Amino acid sequence: MEPIYINLLGKSKLQKKQQRVKFTLSLSYVMLWIFSGFTLFHIYQTNQFISSIYMKEINNISGEIIGQSPKFQRIKFLYQQKSKWETTIADYQQQVHRPRLWLSKMLSLSALTPDNIRINKIRITTRPKNNEYINFSGVATINADNTGSDQLNQYKQDLSDDAKFMHQLKTISMVETRIEKSQNEPIISFSMVVK
Repeated sequence: MEPIYINLLGKSKLQKKQQRVKFTLSLSYVMLWIFSGFTLFHIYQTNQFISSIYMKEINNISGEIIGQSPKFQRIKFLYQQKSKWETTIADYQQQVHRPRLWLSKMLSLSALTPDNIRINKIRITTRPKNNEYINFSGVATINADNTGSDQLNQYKQDLSDDAKFMHQLKTISMVETRIEKSQNEPIISFSMVVK
């Protein structure tokens, strides 16, 4: 014979058990939300604290930059003055040294020019970074003893061999030669460039 179980309490015990499980789950769920909220709040507070430290440092650096601004302006002003004075000094040195240089060149040119060659025009062109050249033109007389082209070639060679005349210059080139007549005598007009 099988035993017969009689539930005198009915369903109330089962219901209480189910209520305890629901309460435990609900409490766990609420506690999880409270913990998550607390964690997020703590992270937010930590970020705020770190941000405030960085902002203090940024404000300190900004204050130092503003405090140093007059010094920076002074340095900028002095640098501009330095550039201006360097240009002025370069111009002054150009004015002081260049005439002496060109004087020696003109004296050499005068000494090397033979009697039968006459220079009519001299033009000196100066460009930045010492890119200078002399352009001069003149005439050479032709007679029975010499041909004008030989005399001009010799003159060009004499100029290129002279160290004082060629100082800071490199080449001499004949730009133009033309046979003409002056007072019924043949002459050669020429133009040279010295660079």
